[in-house]
Amino acid sequence: MKKILFIINSLGGGGAEKALIEFLRHIDYTRYEVSLCLVFHEGCYLSDVPPEVRVFWLYERERNFVHRKSLKIYRNHGVRTLLRLRARRKIRGRYDAIVSFLEGDALLFHDMVRDRAERNVAWLHCDLRLFHWTRKTFRCDRDEELAYGRMDTIVFCSHITQESFERMYRIDVPKTVIYNIIDGDSIRRQADAAAVPHDGFTITAVGSLSEVKSHDRLVRVARMFKDAGYRLRFQIVGAGAMEEPLKRLRDELGLQDSVRFLGFRKPPYPFMKASDVFVSTSKSEAASLVICEAMTLGVPIVATRTSASEEFLADDRYGIVTGHSDVEIFEGLRRMVDDETLRAHYREQGFKRTGLFSAEQTMRQFEALL
Repeated sequence: MKKILFIINSLGGGGAEKALIEFLRHIDYTRYEVSLCLVFHEGCYLSDVPPEVRVFWLYERERNFVHRKSLKIYRNHGVRTLLRLRARRKIRGRYDAIVSFLEGDALLFHDMVRDRAERNVAWLHCDLRLFHWTRKTFRCDRDEELAYGRMDTIVFCSHITQESFERMYRIDVPKTVIYNIIDGDSIRRQADAAAVPHDGFTITAVGSLSEVKSHDRLVRVARMFKDAGYRLRFQIVGAGAMEEPLKRLRDELGLQDSVRFLGFRKPPYPFMKASDVFVSTSKSEAASLVICEAMTLGVPIVATRTSASEEFLADDRYGIVTGHSDVEIFEGLRRMVDDETLRAHYREQGFKRTGLFSAEQTMRQFEALL
């Protein structure tokens, strides 16, 4: 039986965390002994980890004094001693493979224990060239590049994300693309489990209320629709640090009657299914799970141009891809809102596209890495 260790920053409500839970649900535990190391023991998906998985953590929570102090010493002086001691004290034993399933902290700590595995795999869920958020972890880009260069394989969640990474870092390490698992039957069952009233044409966005998701664009676009005489409902499902600024923007624009913030919903599928259009206004998405889930539910999609939308919507074949300005998003949404035939077309096309995300194919690719 092979021993596998996954490392991830936490099990918060992001797409990579959700993708990991799907992988863990599909692993054959008669063949693999699986452990999961959380850098921070927190997140809304903690209760979703299969019981077969041994879970442990490096720090109890993210705002931890010891972690902040250790990271500050590394970032200011290049000394990783305290971080390394924590990693090697907590991550013991030998593994057939260690997989850091996210960028940033997960990779940083993985790099410190890579001698404890026969194979080391780094998994990217972000287009770092567009949104290099890991600079808050690594002291410099060179440190990050060296860490990736010490891996045996680098996995990307989309081809465009791989191409972007290769333009950024020239690393002579085998690379491959493995799509996230989309369990269509499960998503549709969960969508049908709760009734959500449909009271007017509804446009829905799902994602953390963070800077990269750029929900402020959608709020301003909602004002543009109102000024143009449309009566639409906009709902945003998610939670995060930008919640109060977004609500203030909504109130300043006088949109209390048409823009609703629904908070984090688990699952969000009933709200997505009850929508007429799904929208993503992100600055960066490597392999947006929620776009794939909207396809599975037959909801037509409008999304700003990111690695995920370019790859999965394929130049408007499976949904409308727009530029990043408010006007471009407004025009793309207006095309979809005004044309029922176009919406029906994209509902059908989306269903076809979901064949990319077969669990069987993804697990075969994953097992081949080990």
